[in-house]
Amino acid sequence: MNSIWPWMRYAGLVLAFTLVPSAASAVTMAPTATGFGVDDSNTSTLMPFGAQYITSSNFLNNAIANSAFNNANWVFQFVNGTTTPFVPASDFTVAPYSAWVVTNDPVADPGGTMHNRPVSGADGGGADFALTYTPRANSTDPAAASIDFLQIYQESLNGQAATFHVDNGQAGTPFYNPGFVSSIGANSSWMFDISYDCENGLTGETQNNQPTCAGGTDESLLSSALNFQTFIAVDTVVGTTNTVNLYGGEAWGYLYSNLDPVPKPSSLVLLGSGLMGLFLYGRRRFA
Repeated sequence: MNSIWPWMRYAGLVLAFTLVPSAASAVTMAPTATGFGVDDSNTSTLMPFGAQYITSSNFLNNAIANSAFNNANWVFQFVNGTTTPFVPASDFTVAPYSAWVVTNDPVADPGGTMHNRPVSGADGGGADFALTYTPRANSTDPAAASIDFLQIYQESLNGQAATFHVDNGQAGTPFYNPGFVSSIGANSSWMFDISYDCENGLTGETQNNQPTCAGGTDESLLSSALNFQTFIAVDTVVGTTNTVNLYGGEAWGYLYSNLDPVPKPSSLVLLGSGLMGLFLYGRRRFA
């Protein structure tokens, strides 16, 4: 009879350990944030960390071709860097730029206004990002009041082939600033973005069917890779043609993934049945 009790104590410990969930908590860090949500461990990692100054793009044409606005009369080109110089990296300030998971804590944009996505205690994550452009005095840099922000991105969900997009705030323009959080000022201009993905819905940048990361289909999204490129743009209109000159910018993004370290309820039932079978086997054997 004494031989039965170790099995019972062992089963009790296993069941107690399995049934106790970790509490969901907000995690906002750089370069990597990891936290436990509803039933998964979520990780978001900034990529590249610190953002990267760029003067070209390897997917601009793909993004323009896939954009929703009428681009038949739009021409996009980078300045040549000699007769028309790029703006230097020193003109840019990237802050905030942080990874987050589970709950999107409110964060201030460069103007001091707090923002957050409606994600709380969920399986999801993303990145907070803001870019401020401050041109040098007495330079060839475009005036702050004369620019727009052009943001493009490529997105890969669950390891699938990447898709390419223009992140425009209004359908009639390719630019970020008319419709999204931004400010075009006399001395400096800035844009602010919070990008994220939900584990239970293929949200991403191109789909917004699970804005709170609640509901949806569990484990629909196991990983995502978002690569953004944000440029200083000057739009010149001649007749019916818009010529957009790009003066450089910053690349930023994140990798999101989730793991399922805790068995789902169906697994717990199977585990409990297995342990009960072992208990009964031991009881028959040692009775």
